[in-house]
Amino acid sequence: MLQTPFTITESRLIRQWLDGCIGDHPQCHSHNQSPTLPTRVIDVGSETMEPFLHVSSGENAPFVALSHCWGDPKNRPMITTMATLDTHTKCIPLATFPPTFRDAILVTRMLGVRYIWVDSLCIIQDSTEDWELESAAMTAIYHDAILTISADAAPDSTHGLFGPVGSRKFPDNIPVQLDEDGNGSVFVRERPWHPIHASEMFHTSKLQKEGPLFNRAWVLQEWLLSRRIARFASGELFWECNAAICCECQVQTQALSGDSHQLSQLPWALRPYSKAHFFSLQGNGNKEPKLLWPVVVEEFTLRNITKVEDRLPAVSGLAASMTKDPGLYLCGHWRSELPGSLLWQRSTETLSEEPSRRISPDYAPTWSWASITGIVVCGPSNTTQQSRWMVSESMLTCTVVEAKMTLATTNPFGPAASGHLKIKGFFGVLPVDWITRYCTLASQHLELLGKDKISLGSGDIITDTNDKLPVFDRSMKVYYLVIGESRVSDDPEALNGLLLTEKSNDIHRTFERVATFCLWRWRPRWQVEPFLSRTFVHTVTIV
Repeated sequence: MLQTPFTITESRLIRQWLDGCIGDHPQCHSHNQSPTLPTRVIDVGSETMEPFLHVSSGENAPFVALSHCWGDPKNRPMITTMATLDTHTKCIPLATFPPTFRDAILVTRMLGVRYIWVDSLCIIQDSTEDWELESAAMTAIYHDAILTISADAAPDSTHGLFGPVGSRKFPDNIPVQLDEDGNGSVFVRERPWHPIHASEMFHTSKLQKEGPLFNRAWVLQEWLLSRRIARFASGELFWECNAAICCECQVQTQALSGDSHQLSQLPWALRPYSKAHFFSLQGNGNKEPKLLWPVVVEEFTLRNITKVEDRLPAVSGLAASMTKDPGLYLCGHWRSELPGSLLWQRSTETLSEEPSRRISPDYAPTWSWASITGIVVCGPSNTTQQSRWMVSESMLTCTVVEAKMTLATTNPFGPAASGHLKIKGFFGVLPVDWITRYCTLASQHLELLGKDKISLGSGDIITDTNDKLPVFDRSMKVYYLVIGESRVSDDPEALNGLLLTEKSNDIHRTFERVATFCLWRWRPRWQVEPFLSRTFVHTVTIV
């Protein structure tokens, strides 16, 4: 029976779920059975001892992690700064914690775990050096935590864990006639759907979707890295681990297979709320599931992030989980997926009211998706949702000659102070007369000129930002570089590539990316040949 108000007593169900997971789910076990504590953790204390910030000396002990919304600046959570560090290491009275933190500490005590990691308190917030070091350690923190407590329904730290869960949806009493001799009652409540079987779908996914936490970009890696999560959602407490999902309203635990069939039971719009959407088991044998990086990038850029400069740090934990060699990773791209992964595009169906703009040039090179603030689509616009991630290796028409990057911080998976790609491929000056002629023929006027997306009939041009394409500024040349061909059937369907402008005041003649293009090859020859006739093989440096 669901209780209200929800209290620490009801949260004891987490202990039952945790014990069952530890005992019965080998796929939820960490390779490191005795994890090293993070640099700092909160010692949760006891009924006779107040909590305090514990500075680790490298000891091994189980700990819990908290995933939460920082919320509006006026409700900023309690933080540790250089000025408060010494005080916090001595004592932080339980009564002074904001409700979400206080509830998380009580749950951690109830579980018999001594330590909890909370980002705002365990990272020194006014120390750039400490923030860089600790944000780079997210992989170990969320993966090694024995449990992640997720404040799904709390928009900030003032709402607590227990209050939102107590907003129950109880059954309605509906009178019915049972037979000729008497009446009865039927109790009806909203059907509990679960993301396991078609007959009882996406209840827990729906709870995640409705909560404010799941819209945050930072939370994506916290969720995907965590092995076990106790979710305090609106009206219900539920559990998610690598092997199962369960909640208060269902009697039986639902097993997770992680396979594509199980994922196919979910509507497309709710698949991003299932971990199976982000992993592939194909070709891995008995190895762990492989993270699908293009899926991560698309979902991550859909989410809200307060500081755009956090784009790369906020996925650095996921990147670090995929390799021990940072040299394989370049500003949000993997060397093994270049040059095909360069065909990312700014989404023109953006849900954000904020226009896409270029972040500072000393943050990421223009060829990286992380260099813009907009929502990103990872692949040519002419391919399908399922197959669009990138042009296959056999259809690439260019090669990466050199790829170099200089890091801007101590985080090996973080932003770059500088970086360039040297690419050898089909290169030429974009024929402005060809574009203007076709636009005129297609629409009988020049309404399309100067837009941030141009549908030519024979293809698309999509700018990386919401600025108009500089091709229509007659004082500036725009160049194109063909990356490869995409196809749906056996025949090549389109040429896909980048539009570049020459960087000013650069003696080395380097180029910056400004847009992507897709040119359909099945269009009449007069539309395509003027474009292709100006192409030659050249090595281009893109910064």
